[in-house]
Parts: sequence; C-alpha cells; structure tokens
Amino acid sequence: MKKTFHSSLSLRLVLYIVICSSVITFILTANQFYRDYQTDVRIINDGFKQIESVHLKSIAATVWSTNYDKLQTIIEGISNLRDVEQVVVSEDNNVLASVGTLKGENPISNTYPITHEFNGKKIQIGTLKVVANLDFVFQRVLDRAIFILFSNAIKTSIVAGFMLLIFHYVVIRHL
Repeated sequence: MKKTFHSSLSLRLVLYIVICSSVITFILTANQFYRDYQTDVRIINDGFKQIESVHLKSIAATVWSTNYDKLQTIIEGISNLRDVEQVVVSEDNNVLASVGTLKGENPISNTYPITHEFNGKKIQIGTLKVVANLDFVFQRVLDRAIFILFSNAIKTSIVAGFMLLIFHYVVIRHL
C-alpha cells in the first residue's frame, strides 16, 4: 500500500512539474519568437531607410544621365540587402532596370520617387520599387523555433528529473 502511495505521489509530482515547466517554457519561447520576428522586420525597414538615404541620389543621377549599365549595377547591390527579392526602376510605367522576381507570398515593398533638380525645380524622373519577402523571415523564425523547442524540451526534462529526485529524497521518502 505504501509503495502505491509513493509512486502515485511521485507520478503526480513529476506531471505537475513537467506541465508547469512546459507552460512557462512555451510562454517564454513564444515571446522570443515574436521578438525575433519584430527584429527581422525592423531590419528590413532599416534597409528601406538605407536605400532612401544612401542609394536614391546615385540612382537619380544615373537615371538622369541615362547610364543604364551603372543603374543595373546599383540595383544589383540593393538586391543583396537582407530579404530583398526584387528591385525595379521604372519611368512612366516603362521598366528601365530590374533585378529579381517575386516568388514569395508575403511581400513587403516600398516605392520611392526618383527626383532630379533641374532649373531650380525638382522633377520626378522615375520610381524605384523595392520588394522584400517576409517568407524568409518566417522560415528563419521557424528554424529557430525547432531548435529552441527541442533544447527547451531537454532542459525541462532534466529539471523535472532533478526535481523528482530532490522531492523523492527530501520529502516523499519520509512520508
């Protein structure tokens, strides 16, 4: 009879420890995934700001001078930014230069007017459209999720095992 009491109490104790640890681990892991997602999206938006502050003037000068080889080189450099899938420079709905194709189902894009100052006036001479793919962000978060969940499951199992041993030798053995 005593043996059943010990094993029943031990099993319940282990079950409670595993459930509580798993819930806490799940909440903390979900929070970490959300923060990782936000960080990746922020990196994409920072890339968009970088394009506007760094590359837009050189693109405008290149479009104005109609040097399309140099324009192609510039937008190929932009396409190397993280998660950028397509870069298109167009003028009056005519594509002047383009890199990449849209493949993803979750695009995030930004369109910039390309302007040039001529005779004291700013005139729009084209547009630059940059499209990034959130599918890459989702895949990175999923890859991290598998690793984190696996490592957290191992940690939870180890902690539950130690807690069972401690409770068994300190509390349950004396009951």
